[in-house]
Amino acid sequence: MPPGRDGDLTLLPFRPRRRGDQRNCQLTDERPKAWWTEPQVDYFCLDREDQYVYRYRTHERAIQELKTRKIRMSPFAELNDPKESNNWRFDLASSDSRQGFDPNVEREIEESGTVFAKAHAKVLCVTLDDASAVGMGVENIWGRGFSRPRMWQQYGENYRGVCMIFDRVALDRIVQAARPEGSVLMAGRVIYGNTPRVFRLSFADHPFMLDYDRVVAAGLQQAVFEHVIRHRDRLFFEKAIDWRSEKERRWVIWDNTHSELFLDIGDALKGVIVGSEFSNDVALQEEFQDLCAGDKILVYQLHWRNGSPDINFLRLPTRATSRGG
Repeated sequence: MPPGRDGDLTLLPFRPRRRGDQRNCQLTDERPKAWWTEPQVDYFCLDREDQYVYRYRTHERAIQELKTRKIRMSPFAELNDPKESNNWRFDLASSDSRQGFDPNVEREIEESGTVFAKAHAKVLCVTLDDASAVGMGVENIWGRGFSRPRMWQQYGENYRGVCMIFDRVALDRIVQAARPEGSVLMAGRVIYGNTPRVFRLSFADHPFMLDYDRVVAAGLQQAVFEHVIRHRDRLFFEKAIDWRSEKERRWVIWDNTHSELFLDIGDALKGVIVGSEFSNDVALQEEFQDLCAGDKILVYQLHWRNGSPDINFLRLPTRATSRGG
């Protein structure tokens, strides 16, 4: 049993015990350790930048996800970039430049094209560590996905929220297992680039130019489906340069059957950090600690010392209750 909150064990801020090459962050001490003394995430040393992914949440959403053990894939239109939240306007092109467009087809595209293209896309967004985080130097913490002041302010309830840390490979496996039959799964890093006001591209390469001949031959829904899959990178994985500090990775499931999708957390959750302004309410902290203890996860708190990030234990878990022992 781990010590209770009134126990006699004093824990200092975790610092990994390492020796040897700084580029290798593997533990050298193989003796078994109690889970409440050895975090699943090494917060001060990183082997590679795609090892973990991070999700900033309000404290209420984090508690809900810990209770239900499910995370929601959001409809694409709920995201923040104007390309994501605003309607797309598709123009038409035809291989026969002399052919006029049926006004009924044009009206259908204007009214339904964006809805069909975007409404069926569900997305899970996370942030990655920066390449500067790899290693174990004292300044590497600035490159970690949990050390982003703007993201704490914007997505983490103005420093009152939570950053949930997932193993990227395990989370990818969970998303793939949840993909509905007949849907299309797309995944990768977001590319940051401002959408041109005028595309100097052939219509076949234009992300907002629909093939009129294909719409007539196959119907709007099939033509739009083929179009969004062909142009997935420009439509679903490109955001304005202003967002580039987010270092975002995302999974997109295009599925016209389900209105929303929920993923089981499974064993992907590896760490939890609360913000510097997280509630001082003892009952809330105890509830949060107990929920995390079920996954053998210690809760840390991120502090800003003279503007520089540092983490410490929030407090010890209440019980040793955990899944799997």
